Amino acid sequence: MSDADLGGKGAEGTTGASPGQPLPPGMADITGPDEKLDAQALKTVLGRFVEGASVVAMGESVHNSEGYMSSRIAMTKILIEDHAARHLLLEQPSEALEGIDRYLQGSAGDPAALVAKLYWVWQSGSFVDFLRWIRRHNSDHPEAVVAIAGIDPKQPAADLARLDSRAGVDSALVGRLKRHLVGAGSLEETRAVIVAAIQKNQKLLSAEHKTECDRLIDELSDKVLAGGASSGCEKFQLLAALNGLKSWQGFIYQWPFSNELGASERDKGMARNVVNYRRFVMRPGERAVLWAHNFHISYDSPKIEINDDETKGSVLGRSLRETLGDSYRAIGLIGFKVGAALPKAAPKNYQAGAGSLEHALSALDRDLFIDTKAAGKRLDGKVLMSEIFSGDFVGQEYDTGSRMNPREQFSGLLFLRRSKPFIRDSP
Repeated sequence: MSDADLGGKGAEGTTGASPGQPLPPGMADITGPDEKLDAQALKTVLGRFVEGASVVAMGESVHNSEGYMSSRIAMTKILIEDHAARHLLLEQPSEALEGIDRYLQGSAGDPAALVAKLYWVWQSGSFVDFLRWIRRHNSDHPEAVVAIAGIDPKQPAADLARLDSRAGVDSALVGRLKRHLVGAGSLEETRAVIVAAIQKNQKLLSAEHKTECDRLIDELSDKVLAGGASSGCEKFQLLAALNGLKSWQGFIYQWPFSNELGASERDKGMARNVVNYRRFVMRPGERAVLWAHNFHISYDSPKIEINDDETKGSVLGRSLRETLGDSYRAIGLIGFKVGAALPKAAPKNYQAGAGSLEHALSALDRDLFIDTKAAGKRLDGKVLMSEIFSGDFVGQEYDTGSRMNPREQFSGLLFLRRSKPFIRDSP
């Protein structure tokens, strides 16, 4: 079977696709007017897709692309209104999101100013408007309030401050932990320490030192679980602080000699935060929506090729799949022509090349939702391209020649023909 069998171009270069042509099993047309998605079609496919899931992840092949942002917003609104999504979890340290969560619950604040404090990957006008929408939803539906939280452990100074400020935490044990921590100041201070170590070709932590840090953190975590917190939310916050410090020490331990394993320490930390959030904060029957890069949410990380060193990292999605099973569902977002707004630089535009999944799908000239399980073997065979549906994702963020087999990586794919760069200012 060739690309032409799915509406691609045949040997003579003719297009087999037409707007009314039936799609293969597992594919749904979600094309709407004015480069927007068809809300009703999206609602239908999501209703089937999320059944039985407690955590639904939504990715993006590149950061800072407006089509991806607006698509995630559209899907998340549907899950909030129709499928008990009460929690939005971001690839972002939690400290900067606490003010946003208070705003969502009714406190005064300027959402644009609050978003400006986040990673640049969230600084879109449409995201600011989405926060206003959630605030109105919470006001109108006090029985179905939506909260926002960060899962990224990259905030060591804030994590230490949280431990210091909480009564009931063993202060003597925290003091011992502080004496063993390395690089637990601001991110700028820690970056300077890492750069100095790279220049001297030195490791920042010995194995023995890291082992002792882990032991102290595990002991403190056991005390929190045994009753060192007054509520499930506070228990999660304390465990997240300890988990963040553990992940951060693991990250520093791997640097500067193993970029891949350092990155996987971050992902394992994010996974522990999601699992603890689900355990201690979410109520029975509630769902969480998780936004992060495709790389992070995928079930099995692609081969990473950096400095000729090939390693499979333990990504967030793989850890969640192992822990939560099919209750964790990931939707990868991909596109044919994708623009990304870069900080302090001109936007970058990507177009998928011949032989890629995105290129083959573009011949259908529709925006699509693909249920990879329903599509079954069609996503394994030589249907959409020659290399078993495993071509490079357009604009792969990590630019390392990584390849993904979508049926193995995601339960769903949302394909866009075009996605423009971020629009920074809210209308």
